[in-house]
Amino acid sequence: MKAWRVEPIGDPYCEFDERGPIFHAETREQAKHLARRHGLSGYEWTKLRAVRAPGFDDKPLTPRTYLENGWWYECGHCDKTLTIDGPEGWEDTNDAAPGVVYDKGGMPYCSQRCLDAARRERVESGS
Repeated sequence: MKAWRVEPIGDPYCEFDERGPIFHAETREQAKHLARRHGLSGYEWTKLRAVRAPGFDDKPLTPRTYLENGWWYECGHCDKTLTIDGPEGWEDTNDAAPGVVYDKGGMPYCSQRCLDAARRERVESGS
């Protein structure tokens, strides 16, 4: 299925860069309809623009896919900025880049230590 990046047009209160929300749809109009139903419902009186995002065609819309396509995320525990190359502040010193780790739900973490800490906190809080 084709992927589309959808964003409001001409809204002075909303600034999307090239990383606006992505939706899978066959047509531009279907993508805009999905965007209104899921995520951009506050823009019902604003025109939406749907631009092809071929890097996401036929791929699941998960944090891993977004990272692989040049986006950034925040660690699910410490909020450190993550890119496909590793966490923010990592220096290339000929060491392997620390890899992004994912929990079973696909949430990215900057390290196994942060993933383990988040799991402990969930167990302690009972969630």
